Amino acid sequence: MTAMQAVPTQQQRSSLMKGLAVLEAVAVHHRVSDISVATGLSVSTVHRMLSDLTENGWVDQQTDRTYRPGMRMHGLVPLLQNDERLVDVAIPYLHALRDRVGFTVHMARYGQDGLVYIAKIDGPASYQMRSRVGDSIPLWSTAIGKAVLAGMDESSACSLVGTATLQRRTAKTIMSKRALWEQIEVIRKRGWSVDDEENELHIRCVGTVLRDGNGRVVGGVSCSGLDHEMTAQRVQQVAPLVVDTVMQISEKLRAGA
Repeated sequence: MTAMQAVPTQQQRSSLMKGLAVLEAVAVHHRVSDISVATGLSVSTVHRMLSDLTENGWVDQQTDRTYRPGMRMHGLVPLLQNDERLVDVAIPYLHALRDRVGFTVHMARYGQDGLVYIAKIDGPASYQMRSRVGDSIPLWSTAIGKAVLAGMDESSACSLVGTATLQRRTAKTIMSKRALWEQIEVIRKRGWSVDDEENELHIRCVGTVLRDGNGRVVGGVSCSGLDHEMTAQRVQQVAPLVVDTVMQISEKLRAGA
């Protein structure tokens, strides 16, 4: 993941939702008139959406002028299956970690679309994190993101940092690529990372990289808490538990569970 995208306008969000509605309908309905009825959109709007989706490989137009899911849609299937398997393997360990530390636990998957939360176990505190499964998160301002960068080979990490546009999330977000790289080097040596209110004010997180059974970076796990609870001393106590949890998950993946 490189730069974060600008916040979409209301019109852009509306167009996006129409496109997603058409894309979802194509899985069941294949004629323009049927897709129009299923989505509640006009035939002209459906035509326009299908044209864009076809051009970008999400939908295929058949010789009889019907539509079917395209290669990009089919390409999502193995990704979703991998996420489901990863969550199934990790969930017991994530719950155990939450119970041990008393903080919210997140797991994110790293792929071509960047970092995305695929699991969240809320902590017992009354305060609930705003994060949700399916949220995309930055590489440079989150504990998992920085841990993933540190877990990559140096060439890949250099490329991502070099092309990234660091956008300020809070007053504490690292805005210097040199400072970010120095932190990555520290994370590599000690094996875990900290988001010190860099992504959200008053939230401190501890994270580490997650590898699959073949040793490839697939994401990361973190614990998040309010800054007055996740103190510097608590960070030192939580970090080894996060690392141990991720090692157990990786071992389970290696065993082919």
